[in-house]
Amino acid sequence: MPSNNRPKDNKSTSEAYSPPNNETDMAEGTGNNVTLTELTRALGELRVAIAEDLKATIAELDTKIESTIRTVASQGQSIVDLEKASEFNAGRIDELEKLCTSLQDSVQRLSVKVVDLEGRSRRHNLRVVGLAEGIEAGSRPTDFFAKLLKDAMGSDVLASDPQLDRAHRALVPVPRPGQRPRPVIICCHSFKTKDLILREARMRGNLLHKGHPFRVYEDYAPDVAKHRAGYRDVMTKLYKLHLRPALLFPARLRITPPSGEKIWLSSVLDAEKFIREYTPIPRTVGTPHLPHPVTPALHSPSFSPSPRLTGPRVPRRPILCLEERLGAGSPAEESERVVRESGMERRMKMGEERERVVRESG
Repeated sequence: MPSNNRPKDNKSTSEAYSPPNNETDMAEGTGNNVTLTELTRALGELRVAIAEDLKATIAELDTKIESTIRTVASQGQSIVDLEKASEFNAGRIDELEKLCTSLQDSVQRLSVKVVDLEGRSRRHNLRVVGLAEGIEAGSRPTDFFAKLLKDAMGSDVLASDPQLDRAHRALVPVPRPGQRPRPVIICCHSFKTKDLILREARMRGNLLHKGHPFRVYEDYAPDVAKHRAGYRDVMTKLYKLHLRPALLFPARLRITPPSGEKIWLSSVLDAEKFIREYTPIPRTVGTPHLPHPVTPALHSPSFSPSPRLTGPRVPRRPILCLEERLGAGSPAEESERVVRESGMERRMKMGEERERVVRESG
């Protein structure tokens, strides 16, 4: 009797369950066991190698870290020392700054005193420019230049030869033929005589010696002359504005505007700023100008003070404003003409010439 539990499909049954092939399975099992063993051994060796490498690396890092720690500790001590030195030096620097400021003030005060002393030592000096080299040879310089000044000024100004303490050429190398002669430095015994000669020379402009012109100036120190030379352009502008400038020793500018108040300026920059900000006071027709302290007659080369002092006093005629004198002319042209007529242009040129000669003579 056939059983109902018999499998219907022998092929599927044989595929589902087949008897083991001992040779094949044993061979495969043996191969797998060898591979795992080798892998295990290789992993162990790799683990040991990695551990040794890590130990060596860590030991090297420990050495470097210890060295770094020692270096950082040393640098920390150095930083502490630097901080202490910085605090100590900061106090010294503060003291030095205070000392430097005090020394600067002292140097400035001493410089002012030196300039003042040098100027006072030259108070009796005159600088004569334009005299040919060697004209004083063969005679005493003091006697020669005393007679020269008397002849140039005239007996109405100098009744006798002025008394001179010293007279010599400027202490610079002797010029070559054709070059500008050296200035003559003259020290007058009396300040009144020196002032009289200087005033007369300023009024006349050029003086003559045997037909050759020469000029007489104040003898300034080189630093003072250089400082005063910086006011040349400023003085020209102030003269054109009729502000009556005066450059006092050593280089202090005084301005007298039409209002009459005196303005003192101590630098060229201050003077330029004043000129930029200055607004001329408008004048109506018929309003006279304020008289200038230097009259045109004082700048005439043929001027002699004796007739002016002994002759009758002539009342000054009021100077009319520009509108009355111009007509259809230009105010700028009339202003320049007034400057030329009043002798201010001559005065400015004399100042420029004097400062140039002082700079060249050293």
